[in-house]
Amino acid sequence: MPSFFVPRLADWLPFARKNRARQSLFTQTKGYSPPSKDTLSAISDLSQAVKNNPDAVEIYLALGNLYRSQGELERAIQMRHNLIVRPNLKSEFKARALFELGLDYRRSGFLERARKAFEQTREFIGEEPALLEELALLAAADHKYEQAADLYGKLGKPIPQAHYLVQEGKKSWHKGHTGNCRSWLNRAIRVYPGSVEAWAEKMILAYEDSDWDGLAAGFQKGLKKIDPDLHFLLLESLIRHLYRARGSQDHFKPILAPEAGQKIQQVISRQPPDLLLVYYGAWIQTKLGNQDQAVASLKSCCSMDPGFWPARVELLSLQMGEQTLIPEYRQHLEQIVNWTRQAKKFICRQCGLTLEQIFFTCPKCRSWHSISFLKTVKK
Repeated sequence: MPSFFVPRLADWLPFARKNRARQSLFTQTKGYSPPSKDTLSAISDLSQAVKNNPDAVEIYLALGNLYRSQGELERAIQMRHNLIVRPNLKSEFKARALFELGLDYRRSGFLERARKAFEQTREFIGEEPALLEELALLAAADHKYEQAADLYGKLGKPIPQAHYLVQEGKKSWHKGHTGNCRSWLNRAIRVYPGSVEAWAEKMILAYEDSDWDGLAAGFQKGLKKIDPDLHFLLLESLIRHLYRARGSQDHFKPILAPEAGQKIQQVISRQPPDLLLVYYGAWIQTKLGNQDQAVASLKSCCSMDPGFWPARVELLSLQMGEQTLIPEYRQHLEQIVNWTRQAKKFICRQCGLTLEQIFFTCPKCRSWHSISFLKTVKK
């Protein structure tokens, strides 16, 4: 239960006393917003309780959280300040007020003020997990990826730690420091061997260096190390990089180097049957000009999973050219194919959020590596 969910004052106070013994802070990264009507009722009850008992610090804290949940951030911040400046306020309550103030500032967009409030909290309670997580989020938002990785390391969370080591490596690469980038990627893999981000970036680096053997080796090793449900991200990440890197002056340049496509296809052919790898292999075949092989791969996808709509769409697109169609009918089919290609293809296995872009942490539920390819039409 989130710390701001307080349906009735009588219910909240025992909860607060019981949980304060276990931890002094509550993380705000998970939970749900209570119904607005219940929240307003709780605010009314707590406001009256504060008037009757001005020394009830816990009620002030709860009321401030409710204001924040309703978006009344100025009132929430003012309540924290009123508590912090109280003389003889116990350190545990001051730490809690400072922590909540940091959350208020972060929600308001004042990241530097939020960081200062969290650092002050740290002086009172040390490196408590909820506090370190907030500091890590702030560091990441400020592009201080190494600092974010160090904080997640202290929290014992290797997946986000490796993710931000990869982000630090990408910063080095954009500055032209390829060697440093590789060092960061290798460090990320040591921290978490299943880091799909790190293996994908190693493939991209090899591609940019025209190191086709290195590209195939990175792909092969990545497939062995990462979660099978995430295999498709290695190729999806590379493909998206290829499209981003293609400038307007490269209009007639092939999107995929033939040597790279052949090496990747060889790795795919050695893998156990995998729907998504076969599907991406079909894309590679089309870019290599091997339409017959692409059609065969897409038909294989349909056999493995008759409901796999992306394969049927691409199969329709490839086979339209073989049919004699009236222009109006062909135009309708081409429009349907284009619209379908723009459909959201990725879904979070935890909360069901669908997106067009790949993600490593769900923007809705904040779960890591929960992405999945949406293989069938979501009803």
